[in-house]
Amino acid sequence: MPTRHKDKESWVVPWIHQADWEEMLRFAGTICEGLGESKVKVMRHINDIIAIYEDLEVSLSRLCGATCPACQDVCCTKATVWYDQRDIIVYHLATGVFPVKQVSRSATGTCCHLGRNGCKLPRLERPFICTWYICVAQAAMLRREVSDPDINVLEQIHRIKESRKRIEAIVCE
Repeated sequence: MPTRHKDKESWVVPWIHQADWEEMLRFAGTICEGLGESKVKVMRHINDIIAIYEDLEVSLSRLCGATCPACQDVCCTKATVWYDQRDIIVYHLATGVFPVKQVSRSATGTCCHLGRNGCKLPRLERPFICTWYICVAQAAMLRREVSDPDINVLEQIHRIKESRKRIEAIVCE
């Protein structure tokens, strides 16, 4: 579980040291290998998440394209982001591999995956918070749109949250 520094507003990222990261991956691998018959149920939820990401990609890319380039409060710079246990398990079961390392900040203080045109990672390989977070400008943009995709985007994100919770419940059985 991440913890806050007493003196700072930033979070301490779990498993940031390579040895801790490798231990977490071994633990997650053991969990995934031990799913047995439950893996079918988990994979249904994983496939739902993949389908939702595919449905959301156009809307989220449009929102980011319209708001991120002019943003003065870039979340990829100020937010402390990390892979949590759910992210690691979903990532592994969806792709067959684990993330190479925990998310960290570059020398400039930005997310290590932030490139010139936004995030360098495919959406499925990002920590879920990177999809879940809709900034104020994006929320306002969604509210202004006539076809009301606000409900659809937020509903889809909620569906991903619920699938992730179900996966965790199955894994913990």
